[in-house]
Amino acid sequence: MGRKARAERECPVCGTKHRKRGQYCSKPCSNSGRTVTEAQKQKTSKSMERFMNSDSDVAEEARWRINNYDKEEPVVPPYQPEERYYRDGEDIWFDAD
Repeated sequence: MGRKARAERECPVCGTKHRKRGQYCSKPCSNSGRTVTEAQKQKTSKSMERFMNSDSDVAEEARWRINNYDKEEPVVPPYQPEERYYRDGEDIWFDAD
């Protein structure tokens, strides 16, 4: 059994024809008539502040991206082989002693 094809409909905001769920073709169109209250803005601001001041790795990356938007991301440090490995030009060999 395959999926049932959705009927084509027209977005009431931009007039684009689409076969997606719901009446709107995209998130921007669905939010076009939305008004954000001052209470919603304050709630979003508080939760974002709490997140940005947390110690999570995701928050750390977000802070780095905000503060260093014009710099390249840091490069991952090169692989440091253990003592039982040795490098011969571009090759890494295993010492089987």
